[in-house]
Amino acid sequence: MDPIIDWQVSRHEIKARGQYLLETGKWSDCHFLVGNSQTLPGHKLILAMASPVFEAMFFGGLAEKNDPIPILDVQPDAFKALLEYIYTDKININSVDKACELCYAAKKYMLPHVVSECTKFLWADLCSKNACRAYEFAKLFEEPKLMEKCLQIMCTKTCDVIQDPSFEEVELSTIITILDQDALNIETELDIFFAINRYAEKHGLLNQNSSSNEESSIESANGEPQPGPSNRDAPAPANVPRHQEPLTIRDAVKRIRFLTLTPKQFAEGPARTALLSQNEAFAILMNISSPLSGHPMPEGFSTNKNPRSYNIVLDSPSPSGGTGNYSQAPIAVEQIIRQINDNIPERLERLPV
Repeated sequence: MDPIIDWQVSRHEIKARGQYLLETGKWSDCHFLVGNSQTLPGHKLILAMASPVFEAMFFGGLAEKNDPIPILDVQPDAFKALLEYIYTDKININSVDKACELCYAAKKYMLPHVVSECTKFLWADLCSKNACRAYEFAKLFEEPKLMEKCLQIMCTKTCDVIQDPSFEEVELSTIITILDQDALNIETELDIFFAINRYAEKHGLLNQNSSSNEESSIESANGEPQPGPSNRDAPAPANVPRHQEPLTIRDAVKRIRFLTLTPKQFAEGPARTALLSQNEAFAILMNISSPLSGHPMPEGFSTNKNPRSYNIVLDSPSPSGGTGNYSQAPIAVEQIIRQINDNIPERLERLPV
């Protein structure tokens, strides 16, 4: 038999014949332009048989008349996988990213079995490397159990999560979610701080301003500079609900528990970065080294002194003002203040002796 002429006879299952039609485009009566890059053939009857969305698209009152039909919100690989399922009943998922993209397409075209299989894959493949991505997927598609499992991984394997390169691609809201947790598997708050600093550098959220010692050098997540000190922390206008304000990298920084650090840790870490202004660094330092000084923390910054790590930091000040290794604090404080601003030596007189 000629395989080209007798392809129906040589294929004993309908899914094999469907695969032939999909691969060759034989008898196709529609085309899809996916992501402005690939044109894929299709068969209206087969597509409508699988999806009520395709049925409405081809046979409804407002049937699509464009050819090719533009599909701009679905990745080509995901749309190909969707067509493969419709034509052959096969679901090919080999990565978390593909599972998320395919699930989005399956939701759009109302293919619940594909959605279920994508979710199962994510459950089976969860790890520290993809927990944030899976969390965002679960949040988008309202999968609370999967969200809870992802959050558990982010809390119990925090260092692995935030040190993985994929952390630099997560949404800022996911970082905020991690920072809102009371128990994280970290050594110190420095682990989180430096992860946020890397994130800010990757996305261009740092705008170092060496000409000013008063302004913070933090940009918002959408690239716009934060307003000056007169209105940076001002309340939102009455007609703009608070929850609608876009998150910024500053929202993450304010959740760092700086007061769990020692003066030395703060001096060698956060104070040297552009995430804090000099005034903010000095104010935080004063609260670390001399909690009874009465110096206020920068507005909106965390005043929580409880470490989130599973390890006790022995050389940090106790909540009661006790010392431990606290007797060494003035030396570290002097060093950090000099690093922050050489022009404010008179402030050293305020430090404990």
